[in-house]
Amino acid sequence: MTVTDGRQLRAGRVILGMTIKDMAELAGLHKNSIIRVERYGTLPRHTYAANKIQKALESLGIMFEIKDGRAGLFFTAATIRTKTPYVRK
Repeated sequence: MTVTDGRQLRAGRVILGMTIKDMAELAGLHKNSIIRVERYGTLPRHTYAANKIQKALESLGIMFEIKDGRAGLFFTAATIRTKTPYVRK
């Protein structure tokens, strides 16, 4: 598990525009589990739920890393866009 902080999981969910209910359904957890995991700064508690959330987010392109002692995350898109989705008129 590369997630060390519940805030990483919340940030991943927010980047994808998911609600707590959406995340709970995807991870197969109750919404209260999502809230508890995201609330705590460190994850010695609730590791089972945190692992399920991390795997669900990784399946959608969120990647977690620890670099220079700092926890972070980034998003990888499944496909590369060849043109911009919005054209200003």
